[in-house]
Amino acid sequence: MSEVTPREKILDKVRKVKRLAEAAGTDGEAQAALLQMQKLMAKYSIVEDELIVEDDVLDEQVNDLIAEESGVRTEWKLRLARIICRNFRCDWYMSRGWTGEYTRDFRAKTSMQLKFIGMDSDVKLAVETYQMTLTVIKRLSRRYLEERRKQDGLFGYGPGDPVGISKGQQVKASYITGFLYGLDEAFKVQVQQSVEAGNGQAIVLVKRDAVVKAYKNLNLKNAAPSTARYGSDSSARERGQADGKAYGSGRAIDR
Repeated sequence: MSEVTPREKILDKVRKVKRLAEAAGTDGEAQAALLQMQKLMAKYSIVEDELIVEDDVLDEQVNDLIAEESGVRTEWKLRLARIICRNFRCDWYMSRGWTGEYTRDFRAKTSMQLKFIGMDSDVKLAVETYQMTLTVIKRLSRRYLEERRKQDGLFGYGPGDPVGISKGQQVKASYITGFLYGLDEAFKVQVQQSVEAGNGQAIVLVKRDAVVKAYKNLNLKNAAPSTARYGSDSSARERGQADGKAYGSGRAIDR
């Protein structure tokens, strides 16, 4: 019986944390497990392929999963999708799908679906990370908005506000913009640190050929996420950037 190497012991620990995230009973438990896994992978420069056990390799195939269903296209969510997919070697696209329900006149109800496509293990983790991050962004942006309401009073319309856009909406949009920037920044730092470690285990973000081919065969054209802003609140953006960077680095956000 071959001796288990220290590296394999670490990988086994990360695999167990991953299974905890998949089997978590609540969003909070899943978030905690995912963040712990992300932190361990960054610390030890672990790539996704290392988490796949040998028996699973033959079953690995390209898959596409619904990350979110919504009636509207939300630009900041698409920016989040782009960040997550880039860091999990996946792609994303929008499609209209059946909700499983019918209208009163027996017409099929449909909704916009945000889908991720990638190797099975990658895309499952990407969807989990997207959904968890989405929940965190909504919660933290609401909390920050409430802080600003107490600090600045009730938000109204200001002389410099775009028509129809309240100060509160500008603050929230600026916070989310900053969060996404900080999250992306944290992921890039993790990749750079893994390269500088020089131990042959650099994080590889190149999509597999099978994923590139499968996405191309869909014959889709994704519009690039809009760079439009509802306004710029520097305090909200800076706070969001700090929170996004902390979250992406696996650090707790104690606010």
